[in-house]
Amino acid sequence: MSRWQIVVLVLLSVAAWPSFAKAQGGLVVEPEAHDFGGRLAGEVASASLDVWNDGPEPVTLDSIGFMFGAPGPFAMGDAGCVPGLDLDPGWGCELDVAFVAPATPGSYEAFVFVTSEEHSEAVFARLTGSTFLPEQMPPPQLATEPGIVEFGEVPREATSAPRSIVIRNVGNMTAVLAQGAARIGGPQRAHFDLIGSDCSMWLSPGETCAISVAFNPLTGGSAEATAELHLRSGAIGSAVPLRGRERTPQGPPAPRVDMSRVGPALAGLAKAIPGLVRGGRRGPLRLPAFEAPIDGRVTLEVRVVGMEGRRPKVASGGLMVSRGQRGRVKFSLTRQGRKLFRRPRATTAEIAVGFDPGPATYPTFWKMQTLKVRPPQRTTRRNR
Repeated sequence: MSRWQIVVLVLLSVAAWPSFAKAQGGLVVEPEAHDFGGRLAGEVASASLDVWNDGPEPVTLDSIGFMFGAPGPFAMGDAGCVPGLDLDPGWGCELDVAFVAPATPGSYEAFVFVTSEEHSEAVFARLTGSTFLPEQMPPPQLATEPGIVEFGEVPREATSAPRSIVIRNVGNMTAVLAQGAARIGGPQRAHFDLIGSDCSMWLSPGETCAISVAFNPLTGGSAEATAELHLRSGAIGSAVPLRGRERTPQGPPAPRVDMSRVGPALAGLAKAIPGLVRGGRRGPLRLPAFEAPIDGRVTLEVRVVGMEGRRPKVASGGLMVSRGQRGRVKFSLTRQGRKLFRRPRATTAEIAVGFDPGPATYPTFWKMQTLKVRPPQRTTRRNR
């Protein structure tokens, strides 16, 4: 297809936007539009577009690029979609795109097009993004989990098990964090220790970071402080109350339980879930065995990331496990979940696996991550 033919086809297609995201021959691009949100000048954000052949006949990709010349702050990376690639019915490929926030504040947009040889058709995706200078950034919207940390009773001059606080940017603007953003604040902050933090300079929309804190009572009675995440402007972006009290000694101390293996064990359970739900299986499913270092409850929740921010819950389950025993959580996919995981394209799922020991002296462990669940067969094909 010549460059002039592409230009004419593009102009005709834009007149029909957005209904032309699926062309007559079956070529489809998903999502039809992607917003990179507000970004700090110089920040780079990336995303992937899926190109599919939903028609009954094979399709050969012809041209891939940006409409109307230079894409400005947008770029296209290396991925599976290349000119000359043959896509059989139901097969697809990925197209990597990026937004490099320019130094000049404002809103930007570009259109990506993909054409095929057989039907002289084209599909489009609209990319948008905006850039801000640090002093122009509106206050970010941060959410924390949990909303409060209760350490319960801890012996004087002993240190509790660490507790994790997850901070998520739920807004559409990047949060610009101060150097050493995580801190302990309040008059009684000496009773609490900041164990660690993975919060860096930028927290982009939808991203999370975590801080770990512990309680170390130095005097009798109760103590309160706050775990704080500071912005570059000097403001506190998020604050979580911390509470604990000294335990009065009663008899010999309880044996210390090694909880260090709980986190890696939960991560292993989360990684096993895509393989279990792939293909939308019916009937009861079981997670791999979990060995409890102390009596507690193992829980599971799976949500599918959909369009317009919807996250329907498609699976959940729980199991009480006694100390030293091994248990397997049983769960089933909902009807909607079986349908979503059965389709011949990748499905993004949010997975949360937790272990709650119950006693306040031990932390509640969570492993939360977003994974892409592929269909049983590979959806990207290259003919050599």
